[in-house]
Amino acid sequence: MKDVYKKILIINLGSIGDILLSTPALGGMKTCFSGSQISMLAIKRAHFLTRGLLYIEKCSFFCTGG
Repeated sequence: MKDVYKKILIINLGSIGDILLSTPALGGMKTCFSGSQISMLAIKRAHFLTRGLLYIEKCSFFCTGG
């Protein structure tokens, strides 16, 4: 089952705390799907949190208009 997923997109449009609380799960996903590219879509104001995540190869940001 591990080799089935080549790309995984995590969508996290919650607050900054939601991203912080989800980091252990991201590490677990990278362990389980080590051959997959994991990307994240997050809110723009959380960009500084996603820079240091070793589990994420690519991060895109969503402007909420506020």
